[in-house]
Amino acid sequence: NGLIERVSIFKHLVAADLAKLKLGLHYTCLREGEVLFYEGDLANEFYIVCKGSLTISQYDHQAEKERILKVVGKAECFGEISLMLSGIPRTAAVTATRPSYVFSLDK
Repeated sequence: NGLIERVSIFKHLVAADLAKLKLGLHYTCLREGEVLFYEGDLANEFYIVCKGSLTISQYDHQAEKERILKVVGKAECFGEISLMLSGIPRTAAVTATRPSYVFSLDK
């Protein structure tokens, strides 16, 4: 199976639907330390990690520092809320922890 077929939320799609989905994907390369988006940015895309590692973090106002929520890698996804509710503010920031490649899909 390909990468998209291994993503948990797409596992039950039939071949025709997967083919349509793949037509809408955009490929982005990120350098180590590059921010994909910031907390508060408008959410319009869903992301799938093709290669690399990204940190999802949120600013903790009480502690006055970034708090790591999760680290995602190959075949993992994030930003799925934007598929249902586009234009809402992102609740976290995402930063590449090493050179990374992601697919994005907008509504």
